[in-house]
Amino acid sequence: MDKGMFSILVFSGLFSCALHAKDHVYHFIQEAKTWSEAQQFCRKAYADLVSIDSIQDLKRLEQLVDVNNSMVFLGLHREWHWSLSDHIDFTQGEKPYLNWADGHPTNQQCAFMGLDGKMFSGDCNSRMRFSCNNVDPNSIEKYTYEENSKTWNEAQAYCRRMDTELAIVRNPLENNELIGRVTHVSPFWIGLKKMLWMWSDGSYPSFVHWDPAQSLPASLDCALLDVRKVCLGMEETDCNNAFPFLCYSVPKWKYTVRVKLSPNNSLLNMTDVDVRTSILEMVKERLKNNGNEPMSVDWVRVPEKEDNQPREIIEEGCLK
Repeated sequence: MDKGMFSILVFSGLFSCALHAKDHVYHFIQEAKTWSEAQQFCRKAYADLVSIDSIQDLKRLEQLVDVNNSMVFLGLHREWHWSLSDHIDFTQGEKPYLNWADGHPTNQQCAFMGLDGKMFSGDCNSRMRFSCNNVDPNSIEKYTYEENSKTWNEAQAYCRRMDTELAIVRNPLENNELIGRVTHVSPFWIGLKKMLWMWSDGSYPSFVHWDPAQSLPASLDCALLDVRKVCLGMEETDCNNAFPFLCYSVPKWKYTVRVKLSPNNSLLNMTDVDVRTSILEMVKERLKNNGNEPMSVDWVRVPEKEDNQPREIIEEGCLK
């Protein structure tokens, strides 16, 4: 069936309704868990650990938290990530490969590799040899090994001047290949570093309000909120500590839009199931192309009028 037979202008109101700004609903969970456990709970029961965008959000959370459990985990945390540049092909959403030695990572911020291929966390200001990704198209080697000792930041800057990046390892095969390039018995910097703060859902914060009484950086990796403080703000804490926590969910909205169907072909039966299914598919495709989140679309028939006046065929499109 040719879907072009229908006028789709009547759906313009439907699309504007679907673009309403979503509002988060917050949930206070009294049971104490580690940050990772809290994240798993929120993702299973709701959407995720809470993320906030303004001081007003903080105040809303303050009102929600029981004062007897005043310290609560938020979704803000830091993770280890590979340092990337435009010259490195990395799939979006690809999880970082981490081959930590026993007892690592510690509270240090930069990673180096030992001769056994294990990764260690170390002081970024220490001076070590380092490895870069090899971008020479005429070379079969994936990595280069640099003899001069530098700090982690200096090593990164050197690699980037060569239009590449500190060595990135994405799987055990590359891990072994990198070790095969080592020409000394000393450890060397790789492109792994504890990165900036981010929310549990993977977004980077546009608003972070730290407790002014806390001295930063504390080198801890998770954030909590203490509602007892006079100056409301976030604090760093160890992710392995156990606290109550805050989740958020996204409410599901239902929109009903009345539309008038006007076929270009007078012989077309607008009550035909295939015709109405075809229209719904057009609507779903338009919503998808406009960047809307997945939603269901269905028809709801308007009750017939109890009169003898001529009636137009009218249907309602219902977004759940």
